Amino acid sequence: MIHIIEIVVICAVAPFLYAASIFFFRDRFHEEEHRKVKPYGNVWEFVMTAASIAALICSWFALGKCGVEDLYLELIFLALVLSMTAAFFDRIENIIPNRLLLYYIVIYGIVVALHFVFEFEYMKHEILYIVTGFVFSALVFGLVYLIMRGGIGAGDVKYAIVLGLYLTGRYIVGALIYASILSLVFAIIMMARKKMTRKDFFPFAPFIFAGTIIRFIVG
Repeated sequence: MIHIIEIVVICAVAPFLYAASIFFFRDRFHEEEHRKVKPYGNVWEFVMTAASIAALICSWFALGKCGVEDLYLELIFLALVLSMTAAFFDRIENIIPNRLLLYYIVIYGIVVALHFVFEFEYMKHEILYIVTGFVFSALVFGLVYLIMRGGIGAGDVKYAIVLGLYLTGRYIVGALIYASILSLVFAIIMMARKKMTRKDFFPFAPFIFAGTIIRFIVG
């Protein structure tokens, strides 16, 4: 029963943490009007939140209805809030604030360090997944950035690498595969309708968010 209460609580906390992130980092926008933007001013933000909560619940079931002390439940929760926030910024102004990513790196370090202190034997077995998540994201997006030369933003690359830390090797591969498929379909449709060319740039963070959601809901 206690674990059910815990998952309900963290699902309820997610929208508030997302809203707080928007208020805290919105001064990173370049346009003055965007610096006054408020969270949940658009329907798609409610859709993002509902999808994130659904993904969090699905991951909770997949993890055996664990408690909030579980490493992966904590990382998935934070990854979903980060993904919502990154998608919000990227969609509005094609940026992902460095300060946002830095804060989440610090939070990640604290969470993982605490688990190493209290669950050292368990963490020794998980270190490979942690490293592979980071390495996979860094290699794949680093190469894409170099090959496409501007086709993908540096912010998207840094965001994907940070997300690789949070999702680890267990989840990041599937999330990025789904994201790539969705972005490819979107690009093909837009070019077919002649609303975009091969040289045009579009924000990738919303697709990474969608790919992450699909990974946890579909598997």
